[in-house]
Amino acid sequence: HDLKKSILVLKDSVRHFISRSLYDFKSTDEPFSATGLKKAVIYRADGKLGDAVCFLPFIRELRRFSPDCEITVLSNGNTAQIYEAADFIDKVIIFPKKPKNRETDRFAESLRGCDLYVHLFEKLKGRHLRLINRIHPKWIATLDKSLKCDNLGIYEYTSSVDERGLTWEQSEKCLHITDLLFRILEKGGIAPDVIDRSYVRMFA
Repeated sequence: HDLKKSILVLKDSVRHFISRSLYDFKSTDEPFSATGLKKAVIYRADGKLGDAVCFLPFIRELRRFSPDCEITVLSNGNTAQIYEAADFIDKVIIFPKKPKNRETDRFAESLRGCDLYVHLFEKLKGRHLRLINRIHPKWIATLDKSLKCDNLGIYEYTSSVDERGLTWEQSEKCLHITDLLFRILEKGGIAPDVIDRSYVRMFA
């Protein structure tokens, strides 16, 4: 059992290395501003209901601070209606779980010109990296600390044991997903005390 698990981990690592070699890129060094964005894409095609609840406050605040930003959510069929019901989201696109390369490229073509791309996954797969590469956003937030293209670096708030040896309970790291998303706004110059951290009322 341990040998099989080790082989699977090795295969994933090799695939990730190859994907990074093919699709990773050096993104902009331009300072990120959370105001004045024109186009944002948020990947939630692998999310469930609980993820939607956690992402909506961030998307609402992103709209508040960048009112002219076109916000697109890549969703799955199970949660699309949740995002569609939010009046601060412009587009909801049903995105396949495992798209072929041609599908990925077709979706990417319609999403070009993206300022901000958010995909909170610890190790992005090749199809995810291909999508990001084809969209080529200015600013990218993931949890994959191995990527050059991730220039927002919010993964620094997710370590279960920080560099001081402090555990989750003792450290400001390992933030709840909603607070982690708000760090994107804070990195973009939004003061923490002006962010509305309340959750969205989804049902009457």
